[in-house]
Amino acid sequence: MSPFEQLCYLYGIGSEFTKYTGETVNFSYQVREAALKACNVDFYSNDSINALNYELDIKPWHNLVPAVSLVDESEPYLKIKIRDGEDKGLISLEVPEIDFRAELSLENAVICGDYVDADTRYIELKLPISKHLPVGYFSAEVTLREEVFITELWVTPQQAVPFSEKKQLGISVQLYTLTSSSNYGFGDFSDLQQLIRKSACFGIDFILLNPLHLLFEDQPQRASPYSPSHRGLINPLYISVNDA
Repeated sequence: MSPFEQLCYLYGIGSEFTKYTGETVNFSYQVREAALKACNVDFYSNDSINALNYELDIKPWHNLVPAVSLVDESEPYLKIKIRDGEDKGLISLEVPEIDFRAELSLENAVICGDYVDADTRYIELKLPISKHLPVGYFSAEVTLREEVFITELWVTPQQAVPFSEKKQLGISVQLYTLTSSSNYGFGDFSDLQQLIRKSACFGIDFILLNPLHLLFEDQPQRASPYSPSHRGLINPLYISVNDA
């Protein structure tokens, strides 16, 4: 893998995709280059590419904790990264906001990843947290050998909380199928507004709509709203002329 390909990989820019027909399409260098430009990534010299690769791939292994630490409420543990062979002693985890403090033993940790940089092996450890943590976002202090590191602790619930205890009732509708005396045979936003108001009177909780993206006006056969010509623009046929 070249430094450029590594940079694309680290930014989540793939090299190929498979179409619904089963055909594999490979992205050219120019396409991936354009994607990096859209992300304002400086890749115009080998030095800048190498610096970015180091920042994204190697440097995180030199930090004890990441900027954000995800913790499962039902099975809480903290992930840290240290040099192999340093797995002795205790780590202190403090969350002042909720008056939480726990001592985590490195000897009870489980290795869940590793990385070798300049002949030095780094390991990622999972440290079990024996005390209960409430769901939420907290600023935490992690102390190892009197050195303090800061991480955002995001404690996630075992399952998502339902929006409402009550069973929800909704309508799924393709907006373009709505007809009224005021439109031109093609449902528009005025019709949608009327549908919402009338549905609310009957206790309908939500309206599920088809995508409203801009299609290909010069190619009417390409009518799928799931393959728009532009995902940032709305199909002008949905504009209510009478309300414009």
